[in-house]
Amino acid sequence: MGNQRRKAELERQRAARRRTIAGIVVVVILVGVTGGYLLLTRDDAVPSVNDHGGPNFAAEFEGGPPTLVYADFDAGRDLHTMDLPSETDEVVGQLPRAGNTIAAPGSTWMTIDVAEDGDDGTVQPVIYAFDSASEEEIQLGVGLDPVWSPDGSKVAWARAEDPADCGGSRCSGDMIITVTDPETEEPTEFGDPGPYSITGWAGDYLIVQKDVPGETPVVESVSPDGDFIDLPLRPIEFWGASPDGRYIVQNGETGARFLEFEDGDIAGPGPEIGIASGTKLGAGQWANDSSAIAAFALGDDGLEFVTLSPGSPEPVTLADGGEASTGKSLWTPDNDGVVFQRFNGTELEAVYCPLESPGECSTVLTWTKGLELLRVE
Repeated sequence: MGNQRRKAELERQRAARRRTIAGIVVVVILVGVTGGYLLLTRDDAVPSVNDHGGPNFAAEFEGGPPTLVYADFDAGRDLHTMDLPSETDEVVGQLPRAGNTIAAPGSTWMTIDVAEDGDDGTVQPVIYAFDSASEEEIQLGVGLDPVWSPDGSKVAWARAEDPADCGGSRCSGDMIITVTDPETEEPTEFGDPGPYSITGWAGDYLIVQKDVPGETPVVESVSPDGDFIDLPLRPIEFWGASPDGRYIVQNGETGARFLEFEDGDIAGPGPEIGIASGTKLGAGQWANDSSAIAAFALGDDGLEFVTLSPGSPEPVTLADGGEASTGKSLWTPDNDGVVFQRFNGTELEAVYCPLESPGECSTVLTWTKGLELLRVE
């Protein structure tokens, strides 16, 4: 049994190192099942953003040239930084372990989830938090779905009520909605244990999915005080929420639109996103100051990388999205550029697009396996 567990753990870690290649088809599958294509606005103008004066949750990294942070698991968990204008690359540290790694958007913290031997002899999903600045590491516990708050100060995750219900990277029992401050290591629990998964954040509110067997799954918001509100969305329609909590993007079979979000509930409809009926918007990311969205979309010319905002909901094409992509995109701290990941047919690429010069996107990194883009500082 011990050998089997070790093999399972090794396979989990190998899978983590291969996850970039394995995920290439995500966007292609997502668009393919909708039965349609996104119709994009092809415009060489500088993308217009909706600057509403919201807080910039990557302010800690503002100032100086943007720096791409990435991990190289193929070379032994090395942590790299790359100056984007000059493409100067250097190793600045090493991650303490290999696993699915998610960087906080506004701090130097990140989560790493791995499969480890549990006390009962099973292999369980364990979540760690690691500060790349201080090299401090803490164990959060057995659970799933770590999602950082917009300012990177705390992480929400679904803690297994009974770790024995978890095996490999899955849990079959009830989960406890938990938010942990890594600086104090203090966890806060919300509600009773149940069939929950963490979906994201909308400002200070958590967005969770409740999936009771035999019932229709529902989306709920959870306030900082622990109040739960059912949202009029199907889980599959929730694309994401702005970091400042003002908007939720609804992405369904009849199109996509912005929804106004206030006090933990949908306050009203916002502008429709300029895509054709019956299609889906591909994966993407809100800017740190909630001014715009960068996302993938499949158009007449293939996969494209676009920007849009509540003030300018017609997508503007920034660059070719490649043959496929995992949907990974990272905004610069100043929200004036985006790094995204694409597959060019033979290699994976990290592409940097400064918004002031949308026609001057450049490939800054190429690889075939083992690399994970983490954040831009």
